[in-house]
Amino acid sequence: MSQKLISQSYGDLEETLKKELPFSIQAYFPVKLLRKGLVTKRIVWVDNWPEFKTVVVSDDKKKNVSAQRAYCYCRNDTDCISILDSMLRHISETLSNSLFLYGKSYIYTICIS
Repeated sequence: MSQKLISQSYGDLEETLKKELPFSIQAYFPVKLLRKGLVTKRIVWVDNWPEFKTVVVSDDKKKNVSAQRAYCYCRNDTDCISILDSMLRHISETLSNSLFLYGKSYIYTICIS
């Protein structure tokens, strides 16, 4: 299950993602901008904090558009795909939208209804 990360933890997450560059780049920059206050209206989701395997940054509310951007990062782990799938389903249900995913080593679209 996914959980929202509180803004006080963005700094710790940013440092961890920075160590895992270039693979974490799609999640690193949105988290960095959120921490600095340059971007708002986003939610950072993790599977488990502080021992996370997957990070997803999505819009913070429902929109009347066909799909929302979601920036993803998964650590190289055998359970990563199933965790990401579970998180994306939960986020999609919460936001009632389809998600357009971005991530290092893969760029693809998943429409979850």
